[in-house]
Amino acid sequence: YLGLIFVFVSCSGVGIVKSLEYTRSRDELYAFILFVRFIKREVSFFLTRQKEIFMRFDNKTLEKLGFLESLRKRDIDDEKSPLYYVLHDFENRLSICDDAKNILFEFAEGFGRISPNEQSEKCTAVISALEEIYKKTKEETSSGVKLCRTVGCVVGALAVLLLM
Repeated sequence: YLGLIFVFVSCSGVGIVKSLEYTRSRDELYAFILFVRFIKREVSFFLTRQKEIFMRFDNKTLEKLGFLESLRKRDIDDEKSPLYYVLHDFENRLSICDDAKNILFEFAEGFGRISPNEQSEKCTAVISALEEIYKKTKEETSSGVKLCRTVGCVVGALAVLLLM
């Protein structure tokens, strides 16, 4: 019986792990929305410098990923924003969809290179675009999480029945 329990728990565990990938993508996307909102506020109201923005922003999801630490360590050069370079460094580690990545890459390319008013408008556009993607991701996530967990449990139960 111990082996049957192990088979069931293993299959269920695979379903749970797969469902966590769905939630990770959603959480990362939401963290970037919060980040761009923070940038907009800092640029619009306080005219805060890039490095200071990166130092002040705090988010568990982006901290855990190591994104914010890399962003804070990156030096500002004349070419592009540190945000641009760090996004490209983390491109393969981010779970967000390609559309969201492309929006962020485009935003980061011009970040700090345009006037505060233009930057604020750019932030508003990016936030709107990311929120649209987030709505879709949120819907997909809830159904995907349920599906993964259910399939994991059903496969585990079927495997137990076959082994009996």
